[in-house]
Amino acid sequence: MKMKHSVDMEGKIFDLPRKFSGKQAGQSTMEFTAADIHGVFDPVVNKITNLIVSEMAVVKERTGEEATHVVIAGGFGRNDYLCQKIEYKVKSVSPSTHINHYKDYTGWISVARGAVLHAIQTKSQPAPSIVQIETRASGESYGVGIGNGGPIHWLARWGDRLSAEGLSPRPVPPEAVRHSPDGRCFLDWYRVKAPGAKAEIVRPLYYRNALGEPGDLRFDFHWDGTKMHYVLCQGNRELPLTLGEEYDA
Repeated sequence: MKMKHSVDMEGKIFDLPRKFSGKQAGQSTMEFTAADIHGVFDPVVNKITNLIVSEMAVVKERTGEEATHVVIAGGFGRNDYLCQKIEYKVKSVSPSTHINHYKDYTGWISVARGAVLHAIQTKSQPAPSIVQIETRASGESYGVGIGNGGPIHWLARWGDRLSAEGLSPRPVPPEAVRHSPDGRCFLDWYRVKAPGAKAEIVRPLYYRNALGEPGDLRFDFHWDGTKMHYVLCQGNRELPLTLGEEYDA
């Protein structure tokens, strides 16, 4: 009944077990209306659809755009009533959002497969990963200022796909390089923690210049899923960095 129930389903009559029939029950069947059956599912279904809508709101807040897809898999994909309710709710909030519904066993067991593969991958390190993550979306934005008080040149933006296996190089514009009165080279360094937020850190990033032209500078970024790691390189050489005190740009 749980798997076959749907929005358009009518009431259903159930045969009572023999021990409940006759005088004890007064009848041999029990009838439930569609409203009765919906009422069994709705408390849990409403919590699920409201949670999905709240997650879609987070996507819109962070990206400024509606969620492009909602994927229904695992146990959710086996219940037609839940899938229909999710589709109605999602379309009422964002008509342009696509619903991806995996109706075969591949989708039904996806959650279990993911848990098993994750456990196998953890136990088998450093063996080759079974589940291979190639890129991760950056959770922060980093950039350098152009000139004294000029525009920001963003090297890595929130949501950019960065390599999960290695480094993601980003060249530094030569015009971003500045020189302090004591002859040191530095860059005006900006970081933004969330989309739409103002640059919260404006600091000089000092480095020791190696042999080479300013155009040889690059940052190598790596986002591990929670924190951004970066190094400044000139040619094949990594340059030591010193972050100066915060100041107003």
